[in-house]
Amino acid sequence: MSEVYEYMDGYDHSNRYSDDMIFEVSKEDKSISVIRKQTLISGERNSQYIAFQMPRYYDGIDLSEKNIEVIYVTETGISDINKVINVRRNEEYLLFGWIVPGGALQDPGTLSFCIEFAGDEYVMKTMPVEVEVFDGMNGSDIMVEPTGQVWYMQIQNLCSETLEKAQDHETNAAVSERNAQTYMQNAQNAYSQANLAKESIQGSTKQIADNKTSIEDLKKENEQLKARLDAALADYTGSAEGEIAEARVDRKGKTYATLGEAIRGQFDEIGLYVDEDGDICQKED
Repeated sequence: MSEVYEYMDGYDHSNRYSDDMIFEVSKEDKSISVIRKQTLISGERNSQYIAFQMPRYYDGIDLSEKNIEVIYVTETGISDINKVINVRRNEEYLLFGWIVPGGALQDPGTLSFCIEFAGDEYVMKTMPVEVEVFDGMNGSDIMVEPTGQVWYMQIQNLCSETLEKAQDHETNAAVSERNAQTYMQNAQNAYSQANLAKESIQGSTKQIADNKTSIEDLKKENEQLKARLDAALADYTGSAEGEIAEARVDRKGKTYATLGEAIRGQFDEIGLYVDEDGDICQKED
């Protein structure tokens, strides 16, 4: 069995972190051995490195081909997921480490975490393990008694900055109010113009309707006038034809073929003729 480990791609490699104490992950129950000789103090950040070793294969699955991460939750409910570093493998085992972040050490109390292997719809987790986070001192806990002119100037500058910000907010609020009034006036003007346009359209619609009514009335009058003219023309034509027919009959009851023949025939009977000048003359015996 080879004891040589190869580094895995896709993970950070750092020679700055190392720890001779390596915690085992059991293949039987997926538990992590008790974390000891790892002193965690609240307020620390990226200063504690915890190394792990575990079997490379679990139920035939090569865990080195999965994404390896640590899931943690603090006593106050802060939680996150961190990718491990320095992942190495040989034919039988995996080695990797977790740099405990500041988020896991914000508050004293119990820190719980587990290791997760995921990828290609596969997820395997270890049993959670708990480790104590001790209370530490923070720089913010140290109060400096204000003294002298420097402290007064700092307070004065802070007040000036606060006042300046307040004045800026007030100015911005006034500008926003003016803009709002302008927008309101523009909206009212637009509303008035819309009403005028509506009234104009309504007036045009009424005018069109009135014009249409007038056109219909004119059409009716024209049809009535045409009917009267047709009737008058029919009466005139009938009367004229009757008079012409009557003129073709002479005083003796003789009917001529045309009105001209009737006129010439009756002129001959009474001895009249029309000379070259168009005058009617009496024939000489």
